[in-house]
Amino acid sequence: MSTTPKLDKKKPANRDAKTRGANGTTPRVIPEELLNRSFPDPLGRTPEQILIDRERIMAKSQPQRLPPDGMTVMEHIMGQWPGDETDAEIEEALRRIS
Repeated sequence: MSTTPKLDKKKPANRDAKTRGANGTTPRVIPEELLNRSFPDPLGRTPEQILIDRERIMAKSQPQRLPPDGMTVMEHIMGQWPGDETDAEIEEALRRIS
């Protein structure tokens, strides 16, 4: 009689729940060098690098759109909801989540 335990062929013997990712797969190990190149330390940036980054982001951003003269932003969007909800229903929903 053999005392060797039988292994489940569906699960690799060398993996347990702690080493598997959320979807049951083994997570990839990413070399630290690659991470450092891909995600540089934001706290280590010089003032010049911060300015360059800020200008790059602002260049890709859409220009600011102001409401028409004499209107607030809320006055401008009230009554403009894309669904069939009334302003009162929207106000109630916003009140509940805030």
